[in-house]
Amino acid sequence: MELKNRIRHGWDISALGYSDIIQDDLKDERKYPWLDTILDHAPQRSDLKILDTGCGPGFFSIILSEAGFDVTGIDISVKMIEEAEKNAEAMETEPVFKVMDIQEPVFDDETFDMVVCRNAVWSFTDPEKAYRQWFRILKPGGRLLVFDSDYLKDLREPGKGYSHDVYCEEYRSVYGKEPKCSFASAEFDDARGWRSDLPLADKKRPDWDVEYCKKTGFEDVKTEWVNDKVFSDEKDLYLHRNDPYFLITAQKK
Repeated sequence: MELKNRIRHGWDISALGYSDIIQDDLKDERKYPWLDTILDHAPQRSDLKILDTGCGPGFFSIILSEAGFDVTGIDISVKMIEEAEKNAEAMETEPVFKVMDIQEPVFDDETFDMVVCRNAVWSFTDPEKAYRQWFRILKPGGRLLVFDSDYLKDLREPGKGYSHDVYCEEYRSVYGKEPKCSFASAEFDDARGWRSDLPLADKKRPDWDVEYCKKTGFEDVKTEWVNDKVFSDEKDLYLHRNDPYFLITAQKK
């Protein structure tokens, strides 16, 4: 199976579990640190047109729609989009969702004021194309916000970085209950077995992203570590204790 189709299938497998996770985040105070962090870096206007790329079950799309913005969410996974639509309806918000290849967004040049992306770039088959396309569809003065972690670090440095099985085992030991995960351990091969084939598997991040953003033409490219800003729940803090979570911000001149 082609790598892109394996990845799509992996996200399909994760859709229901991931949706269950973000439903908790949408219904309590955990969503506000994310929203505040986004707005701290957004263009200071109330009429922003925003693209949530790799939207998954809709977390960013929903909280930004709640805040009054015009939001479109895209994802390569049909099942993720189905979950996003259900979650948006439950939260009485109206972002627009489309099934679309995240790395080849079908939008006109200079369409959006801001592009946001969470936990997706690591899994791209062509991250360089994605950054070029995001630059293309942003308006002059538009902003790019990428939230991610070096989720493939364990492939470069065995024993370091995130391990699904180790995380689940340690969480049970520390908290005496099962963690919420987007897929079962037995599904790992189908859900994430393609990790080692990804082009970013041998790249140190966010260093690679920062350099490629500059090469693409973005200006004022910055990165910051945001674990303490965006994570308040014990599960999230525990999950990312060995995986510093970063935010890359950049602007189109």
